[in-house]
Amino acid sequence: MRSIIYLFIVTAVLSGLAACNKPDDKKIDEKPAFDLVPQREQLQKAKDLEKKMQQDAEEQRRVIELQTK
Repeated sequence: MRSIIYLFIVTAVLSGLAACNKPDDKKIDEKPAFDLVPQREQLQKAKDLEKKMQQDAEEQRRVIELQTK
């Protein structure tokens, strides 16, 4: 009976110590919770495309104005 109690106490203490174990800093530093780089790249591509479309539209307006005069 005593051996069961000792075994239970040892198991409880070891479980408690294992639960208090600090996580490795390397795992935390490897990958952030979220990564904004792909979203920023897509946003920049969209801005570049918008600028190109505005330039093309302006050029098309100029061509139409020249043809109608």
